[in-house]
Amino acid sequence: MSFEELDKKTPTPDLTNGQQAPRSSRRRSWPVLTVFISIVAVQLLVAVISIDVMSAVRAYVTGESLYSKGQKDAHINLVEYSEHFRDEDYQKFLSALAMPIGDRMAREALQKSPPDKEAARRGLLAGGTQDDEIPGVIRLFRGFHKTPLMSDSIATWTEGDQLIEQVRQLGESAHARVRAGDLQALEVTSLREKAQALNDQLTQLEVRFASQLAEGARRVQNLLLGLNLGLALLLGVSGWAFVRHSSRIQAATEDEVRHRQQSLQRLLDSAAEGLYGVDTLGRCTFVNRAALGMLGYARESDLVGRDMHALIQHSNADGSPRQANESAIVRSYREQSELHVNDEVFWRRDGTSFPVEYWSHPMMVDNQVQGAVATFFDITERVHMQAALR
Repeated sequence: MSFEELDKKTPTPDLTNGQQAPRSSRRRSWPVLTVFISIVAVQLLVAVISIDVMSAVRAYVTGESLYSKGQKDAHINLVEYSEHFRDEDYQKFLSALAMPIGDRMAREALQKSPPDKEAARRGLLAGGTQDDEIPGVIRLFRGFHKTPLMSDSIATWTEGDQLIEQVRQLGESAHARVRAGDLQALEVTSLREKAQALNDQLTQLEVRFASQLAEGARRVQNLLLGLNLGLALLLGVSGWAFVRHSSRIQAATEDEVRHRQQSLQRLLDSAAEGLYGVDTLGRCTFVNRAALGMLGYARESDLVGRDMHALIQHSNADGSPRQANESAIVRSYREQSELHVNDEVFWRRDGTSFPVEYWSHPMMVDNQVQGAVATFFDITERVHMQAALR
């Protein structure tokens, strides 16, 4: 059987066959990998949302402090006005109320359908909210205003705004009577008492609002923390599943490669002619049983990895040295050509030689030379017959 006949009988061990299993493995890995990447993407998204929400919550807490401060300053200035009737105290009163009134304008704008975001922005700026915090504050309001996380605090905010409006009207009415010179009018004489009553109610609402806001912040924080922990757990489980899946695929691929190698080796061993391969350095990469027998070796490991020219082609039939570059096998992979020789000898392990006929074929992988494959016969009997006929 020649090397060409063997090549027709069975697939040659090339890179195409060797890559079928890895490609199939990668296809099977895609579903798990897609889930893994999706979970990572979702967790990153939740992390970004968490940062945005908590930043907005902090902005609300700051806004509540400014709201309370504005209301308290307005009360102090209104009391001062009720005692001294100075116009500058009234102007300070109006200026202090600008923050709570600005927050009310923002709330009413966001509760419209559709929400007036520009009006809400102007109101929040008047209420003391930083410009870069306003988008997050608006998103938090629109996203959670109907949920238990914020609905109670917004209801308290609305009630407080109603009392702020009463405070404003109280001061406006008293200021009108003072400008008219009627200092004994009921609006003037009862100003301090009514202002104090409204201040007491607002203080209670502000405490309630702060408590509700803190509770909402804790709920949001716990919700986001739970969501992040759940995603982290899911990520861990999917990672474990991915590693396990990959390990199974790798094991299956290795088994398949091992099975292919064993099948190829059995096929090589079934051939009557000697077969062996070398890399571009002339080292043996595989050898079949027939070649081992003809060369006097017992095991494949006796030859694999060793320089075949130095072992079996080192000399001519007359014992004169033979250089490696004279070997048709070496020339085959260097010249990338198929060569046929029938007038050389191979040397056995015991130092004896025998005449051979062999074919050498370059091994190509992705159009790159990887070595050569040699097919040879012991033609001792043929040589003897030819000598006898002569």
